[in-house]
Amino acid sequence: MATRLDGKQAHQAPQPGVDWRKIRPPVATGYVCPEHAPVVQEHAPRWAERTEQGAVLACACGWISPTARWPRYAAAAWQNHLLETGETA
Repeated sequence: MATRLDGKQAHQAPQPGVDWRKIRPPVATGYVCPEHAPVVQEHAPRWAERTEQGAVLACACGWISPTARWPRYAAAAWQNHLLETGETA
C-alpha cells in the first residue's frame, strides 16, 4: 500500500498454480516458488524407516535425518537440512 501511495508499481506476488510449482514429496506437500523448486526436487526425501520406534528420512543427496519418534520431527529436520544447504537463501 505504501508503495502505491509513493507512486511506484506494487510488487505482485506469484499466483499459486500459475507461477509456483506444486510438489508432493512425502513430507512437504504444497507450493514452492519457481526459484526454489529445483532445490526441493534435488533434495527430495523418502522414508528410509517408519516403525513404532521412530521415523527416518533419507534425502536424495545422501543426508539422513536422526531417528525421530514422530514423523513430523523428521520432516522438520529435513526442512532444516534444506536451509543448511545454503541453496535456498
